[in-house]
Amino acid sequence: MINIRIIGAGNPLHGDDAIGYHAVTLLKQFRWPDSVELVDGNTGGLTLIPQFRHCKKVILIDCFNSPSQVGQVTYFSSVELKADQGADFLQAAQSIEHGGGIKELLSLVPLLIYPLPVIDIVAIGGANFTPFSGKLNEQVEQTLSDVCHRLHQKIIKELSQG
Repeated sequence: MINIRIIGAGNPLHGDDAIGYHAVTLLKQFRWPDSVELVDGNTGGLTLIPQFRHCKKVILIDCFNSPSQVGQVTYFSSVELKADQGADFLQAAQSIEHGGGIKELLSLVPLLIYPLPVIDIVAIGGANFTPFSGKLNEQVEQTLSDVCHRLHQKIIKELSQG
């Protein structure tokens, strides 16, 4: 069984929205135990529902529209999804706006997946969503490199502690 599945979500041809794609690419450079799986979620939206099955933890990495806080990282740890609330926790986090299907995905997961894995979300603020551009904002790119390094360290430590 996969202990941890890391999903990078976002459109690889839409500026900063390519964060998920670039995160998975960077994370593949690290050595991972067999119990960790990296998934390029692309623009998956609802097609990502099966990725929440057969694992103990899902870490979702995505870009959120945050023009005033480009490169800011918000980490939602052990997100509790409820069937009647879905992704309402995102509305409570000021400056976090998201389009696409992530809210819908997180709303359906508790209805369709049992048992639910622990869900962490790494939200990185972006502002450049230029169509047909896979290039990240420089600040976002620097932040992403640091986030991937820290995430690797955190997961390896977590797994070694059992």
